[in-house]
Amino acid sequence: SESGYSVAVFPRLRRVVADILDPARKQNTIHLLFEADVTDARAAIRGYKAKSGQSLSFTAFLAKCVASAAAGKDRLTAIRVPPGRLATFDDVHVACMVETEVDGQSHPFSVVVNHANTKSVPEIHDVLRSPEFEEREVGALRKLALLPHFLRRRLLSVATMLPKVTMERK
Repeated sequence: SESGYSVAVFPRLRRVVADILDPARKQNTIHLLFEADVTDARAAIRGYKAKSGQSLSFTAFLAKCVASAAAGKDRLTAIRVPPGRLATFDDVHVACMVETEVDGQSHPFSVVVNHANTKSVPEIHDVLRSPEFEEREVGALRKLALLPHFLRRRLLSVATMLPKVTMERK
């Protein structure tokens, strides 16, 4: 679509199921430990560096894998938007946590890689390492830090339900 997403009615029966599952969001998270063979992926990243001279992060590689797996699967690219609707994105947007130093301290920040399914691993790497992101995000977070906790949480929860806000984060 022209806007980058489409909005449809969230079926009533699915709303009931979502309401039943809602309390689980507030419960403790179960962390999972698993093992995966990443030998070939690491070799490909080293091969890219040997050929181009540019390093690539493993996070960028994983983001590309997730985006490629989710591409074309509408339910994986959708978010609920009030009242009772579902916004489905045309492309895959992947959020990654990256660690950045601010005022001499290390802080985790969320970076959204828009249209990750259409980007290459080097392009995703560049988004994750972008200094423009750091300046913009740190400035926004400093402003958010001035708000009281309850207001900050409400503002962030409303913002994440708006497809245009989600699309504009680069």
